[in-house]
Amino acid sequence: MTPNLASERRRTTLKACALPVFAVSGLGAVSGSARAQVGDAARLQAAHDAAIGQFTGGAALTPGPIRLEIASLVDNGNTVPVAVACELATSGPRAVQAIALFADRNPSPEVMEAVFSPASGRAQLATRMRLVTSQTVTAIAKLAEGTCIATSAQVIVTLAACLEPEES
Repeated sequence: MTPNLASERRRTTLKACALPVFAVSGLGAVSGSARAQVGDAARLQAAHDAAIGQFTGGAALTPGPIRLEIASLVDNGNTVPVAVACELATSGPRAVQAIALFADRNPSPEVMEAVFSPASGRAQLATRMRLVTSQTVTAIAKLAEGTCIATSAQVIVTLAACLEPEES
């Protein structure tokens, strides 16, 4: 066998062996990244569910006369206008005691909580919030009788907020 032919066979063999090893190691990196994203999503969902559970005291969420006004597409997640209003009174057995806003993909899912009394007149609020990415925003009203009513809106964010700069 000539040296050039042996050298060519060796290169071909090395290429054939290296390709599957490269492909497998690349898949491992993708799988690890995908696993991390699934883990992050699960952690965020658990924090979101815990925050809602803490606010509601474990009461089931039912649809009701609560209105959430927020744009479905926002250019900048740093300052997103939002308004919430509940048609129920602030006195009586079905009085609105509190309204809270939750964002399921934010690092801190409970955005805000407002407490109402009979002196409040109406159970409504308007504020601005930060959104880290596209996500679902939920408004929940806690009633004096112990029930909770809720509504949600999907918001698409083109420029994220709430992100901390990476350390060098």
